[in-house]
Amino acid sequence: MKDEANRRRILIIDDAVEIPDLVKLILNRARPNDEVTIVASAREGIIAAEQEQPDLIIVRIFMREMDGYEVCRQLRSILVLQNVPVLLQGAMDPVRVYPSAKQVGATGYMEEPFGPREFLAGYDAVLHGETYYPPLPEENESR
Repeated sequence: MKDEANRRRILIIDDAVEIPDLVKLILNRARPNDEVTIVASAREGIIAAEQEQPDLIIVRIFMREMDGYEVCRQLRSILVLQNVPVLLQGAMDPVRVYPSAKQVGATGYMEEPFGPREFLAGYDAVLHGETYYPPLPEENESR
C-alpha cells in the first residue's frame, strides 16, 4: 500500500531516443515505484499530458515538430496542468535557457549531459515543489 502512495507518474516528451532511455534507466534504478512514459512527439505529448495528468513532465528543448518552450507554453495553458512541474532539458548554455524557460513557466532546467545524481537532484526538487535552476558559473565565482 505504501509503495502505491509513493508511485509517481512521469511523462517524458522527447523525440530523441538516448536521453529518454537514460532517464528511464536512472528512474528504474533509483525510483523503481515511479511509472515512466515516453512520448516521441511534441503534439502527442501535450495530448498525453492532458489525458494522464502526470506528476512531472520532462520536455526536451530541441525537437523537430515543436520546441520545448512552445510545449511548455501549451502545457501551461491547460487548466489541469498549470501546477504540474515541467522540467526542460537540453544541451544549451543555462545563461541562454533560464530566462526563456522561466518565461514559459518551466519549473526547472536540466543541462545535458547529466549524471544520475544531478538528474535526481532536479527530479526530487521539482517534485517537492521547488524550482531547479542550478547556479550559473559566474554566480558561484562571485561568492
